[in-house]
Amino acid sequence: VPYIVSGFSDAPQSQVMEWLEKKRFRIESIVSALRQGEGRADDTQYRDVAAFLEGRHLDQLLIVGGGSSAVDHLSAISQLVTDRTCIVHASFRHIDRYGDLGAAVQFVAIAGNEMPGAGVLSREDLHWLVVSPPRPSLGGSLPSERTFEVRPSGRNSLADGAPQTDLAPLALGLGLSELASLDDIPVLLCGFDGYEAPSFGEKALEREVQQLLDAYLEERRLWSLTPSLYQVPTRSVYALLMGE
Repeated sequence: VPYIVSGFSDAPQSQVMEWLEKKRFRIESIVSALRQGEGRADDTQYRDVAAFLEGRHLDQLLIVGGGSSAVDHLSAISQLVTDRTCIVHASFRHIDRYGDLGAAVQFVAIAGNEMPGAGVLSREDLHWLVVSPPRPSLGGSLPSERTFEVRPSGRNSLADGAPQTDLAPLALGLGLSELASLDDIPVLLCGFDGYEAPSFGEKALEREVQQLLDAYLEERRLWSLTPSLYQVPTRSVYALLMGE
């Protein structure tokens, strides 16, 4: 498939393969971006997340990745979550496991145009984070009353021909922490395990996440509660529970 798609557009096959293996965009979105210079855009105006969170008095932001450590240490992590915690899912993988922790609000970050199943979309306890326009045309309908726009952290210019907003879901979660109302609260990660023997696509995801973390840590602080292969400060969830 990368050979066929790159043949249509004269784009490097390795770049096309990277976009495909990230599983963030459908093939037709990539083809459209390569042939027209940009993907089909979604200009729907969603609610501003800053106004939604104003006055909620949140005291920590927990960003959940797709790694197994998010489940392996869930019992301990659940003891840190309170009714003043904001949870952002940077992956669809553990949404069900974190659904009943009693957090103040839970968001799911959608950075590309891949959509979760109808069962997840219908859950009224979840809210949706999308990047401020321009953004790719989504593959389905998000519930407008529970969908919010956020300016991503570390947004960089795109490579020529890249699908619109080719950025990591983590960028949306970190973007929340840069809002004035959340500026001083702790930012915690879990489930950002990294890859022991990464595939081609996983190497691209790994670079993307590390670059985001590096840029963020130049000006702000965050910690991973669970073991991680990324170069990121760690604070054991068990040590935190013991007051260390």
